[in-house]
Amino acid sequence: MSLTEKITVTNPIPDTLLEGTWEIVPHPNDPRRAQGSHSWMSLEPAEFKGNYTECQITLDTRKLVAEQTDERQLLLHGNAVLPTYSLSITVKTAPLITHKLPQRSLGILFGIALFMGWITGLISGDTGIAATLTWIGLILGLTIGSVGGLGAAFSVIPMIVNSVWIIFGLRMVLPFVLGGFGAVGSIVGFFIGLIVATATGSVLRYSFGESKRSGYHSLLSALFSSAGLISVLTAGFGFTVGTFLKIGFSLWIIVALTGTGLPLGHKLFTLYSQQQKRIANYRKSQRFLIKP
Repeated sequence: MSLTEKITVTNPIPDTLLEGTWEIVPHPNDPRRAQGSHSWMSLEPAEFKGNYTECQITLDTRKLVAEQTDERQLLLHGNAVLPTYSLSITVKTAPLITHKLPQRSLGILFGIALFMGWITGLISGDTGIAATLTWIGLILGLTIGSVGGLGAAFSVIPMIVNSVWIIFGLRMVLPFVLGGFGAVGSIVGFFIGLIVATATGSVLRYSFGESKRSGYHSLLSALFSSAGLISVLTAGFGFTVGTFLKIGFSLWIIVALTGTGLPLGHKLFTLYSQQQKRIANYRKSQRFLIKP
């Protein structure tokens, strides 16, 4: 990774022209190079004439040891009253593994989703028309509650308000369509979806690096990121496992377990493989890297 920073050199004295030349002070840990060049730092322009000059310094941090602080000195030789100015450069290199999974937060999310899935299995009943009607209501409620829960996690008030209005509207209609079982299932499903989605959104917003901003666009951006995929799949897999523990195997449970467990396992394995490859490559080149 290369870092670039600008250094502005000005001369406020009228009727004079500033001339300057940059020099990077040799450091015992830097490899020896030809005069005028440096192993991981460069300055453009190296020489200048003018009373307002923007110089650009570029640092190639790929050649530095990870998680270290490097300090170097720059000298500006010129025709000013003070012929030489000294400037310190401090570079703090990033850690080797910059994207660590929030294992504790994901574990809590999995536990919440598992418990809510078990409650869903308990409410749904066993078999028969009553169980079918209850499941339809549960799915409707889960969907609407999930929208409200994600809105709550990212402070999107319209999503919360609309989900509440919709579920209460369905509560008035569903008894005539699905009977009491479907109506009760929709209300229970709404609160279960609200809890699971709020937990999912909170983990996504606060546990993956820097906290994400509130708002609808931030929510969409987070959901379609790698962190969003892991969070949603973790919640979905935990919910499905919890439901399975209560009602056992069925075609839909097998489909849900496969649809959430396999992608989640693949994603986690891919991240782990990438990290191990990065570590292996770093160790191969470590003895050639420049120390602070």
